[in-house]
Amino acid sequence: MRSLARLVFPALRWQARGGFAHEQRRIERTLALGVGGYIVFGGSARAARDLIAQLKAAQPHLARLR
Repeated sequence: MRSLARLVFPALRWQARGGFAHEQRRIERTLALGVGGYIVFGGSARAARDLIAQLKAAQPHLARLR
């Protein structure tokens, strides 16, 4: 299942209230499945950069992605 999960790239969408905080549960579930990466929509460059750093730290195979 993990190899199949790496083909999945869930979308994470920024919201004016709370930024990406509402996506935390989805992030936890999908990282546990071993998804291949994420598609990030919205937010400032800093918010996106911080989220990406969080994702890379949480899942070592994502750190290889650029």
